[in-house]
Amino acid sequence: MGGFFKALAFAGCMALAFYAGYWLGDHRLDDVTAHMKSLQGELAEKTAAIDREMVALKRRETLAQARDALGRAREALANKNFGDAEEEIHVASERIGALARDAAANTKAGLTSVRDTLEELRKKVKASQPEVQEQLRRVARRIDDLARQWE
Repeated sequence: MGGFFKALAFAGCMALAFYAGYWLGDHRLDDVTAHMKSLQGELAEKTAAIDREMVALKRRETLAQARDALGRAREALANKNFGDAEEEIHVASERIGALARDAAANTKAGLTSVRDTLEELRKKVKASQPEVQEQLRRVARRIDDLARQWE
């Protein structure tokens, strides 16, 4: 009889160990699943933040390209090279126009205003009007102000 109780106690301990292992394994999967879901949420948030930052960087780069084109246009005007100045103003206007198409409503108005001003200046360069260079400086400052919105 003593062997029977020992065997029964051993089988009970084995069953208890099996159940404990099963329970721990089952509940750990819940913890792992919850942890994975939280990691996925964090990853989605960080990816969205990176995407927003990349869009802002591209917008600032495009504005910088437009500002550089205006600088080249001013240099061309100083050298009395009206054809190159007109082309550089056109390049700047295209860059601003591309930004205006993708911009939010509040920024779109400012960008459209700058683009319209550039087109007017382009017409003045064609007509060889002298006040264009100072107006180009003012437009470059407006572009800088717009670029600060995405900093």
